[in-house]
Amino acid sequence: MNTRDPQALIPALACRAFCIANTGDAAAASAALGELDVTRRALEEAPPSGDWVVWLALALLELGRESELLEEENELGIPNAWRDAALAIAHGDLGGAADILGATGSPALEAHVRLRAAARLTAEGRHAEAAAQLAGALSFYRGVDATAAVRAGEALLAAAS
Repeated sequence: MNTRDPQALIPALACRAFCIANTGDAAAASAALGELDVTRRALEEAPPSGDWVVWLALALLELGRESELLEEENELGIPNAWRDAALAIAHGDLGGAADILGATGSPALEAHVRLRAAARLTAEGRHAEAAAQLAGALSFYRGVDATAAVRAGEALLAAAS
């Protein structure tokens, strides 16, 4: 598989867009999303839905543009769990997306989405729901010694108390 192979390139570009968006560099993340869009549109057929659609949804979520994914729903490939999770993110159902990701066996993605769900719920004053989302996220992050994520989760937990 070479780097121009859509099955390698599309996921890499989507993950790259998320990583950049997650650092807070909105301009660079938007450019990465643009590159992903151009690459996807140049293909003769849409790549199969895989984890790349979740990375795309998460990049858009970090930029506050997750609803843009809804405009592309028909271009995301055949329905499957990845597509369902991405669309749940786009619809603002982060808890539902995390549940789907948990069922796919993607604990890192599930934990990230649960952490984002907890942040949103805490901001909305829904502290009991935030604590429930944090329990799952913190369990994963503590298990893999992801100290920055643990600190972020514990800060949210304190805010939700």
